[in-house]
Amino acid sequence: MKTLLVWGKIVIPPLLMVPLAFMPMDFGTGFLWFIAFCVFLKSSIGLARALYRRLAEKERFKKEQLRPLLAVVILVLAVVLVTASLRSADNFARRLAAAVQAQCRQEGRCPDRVDGHGLDFSRPGFGRCEYGDYGARYTVAYVLSEDKRGFEVRVRHNIDEFFIVKGGVEKKLVETGVMN
Repeated sequence: MKTLLVWGKIVIPPLLMVPLAFMPMDFGTGFLWFIAFCVFLKSSIGLARALYRRLAEKERFKKEQLRPLLAVVILVLAVVLVTASLRSADNFARRLAAAVQAQCRQEGRCPDRVDGHGLDFSRPGFGRCEYGDYGARYTVAYVLSEDKRGFEVRVRHNIDEFFIVKGGVEKKLVETGVMN
């Protein structure tokens, strides 16, 4: 029983960081990510000290040093997954914009609704969905201009940061905002 408690104290705290892989790095989750980066920094320093002791003083690696190693690995994986998910949302916006652009040029006006991309249209000319392939999900919105000759596809990266792809009947596709 005592061994189980020791291993629980080693493994469970780093596993509490796994949900970060499903949380975008934005204003609402910023405090949690800040705590995680502080843990990462403390764990990295602890690992560097343990490695130095192991090399310089020939000290054996202890099982208690597994906790900082797990914390570092889990946080790095969470950052990689969140970044990959953000890039997948941006690429989805590019594909959606290209499909809408083709439809705009073919019909001479941009569509009120875009079918086949999972967008929920609460009103004509505005559709949105949550998208992300690797955990975290980001809001993707399709916005039709009032004259129906232009459109925007937006990916919300943060509270005030967007990746935007603009297009229209007589326009080229243009990417603006934060880009990956």
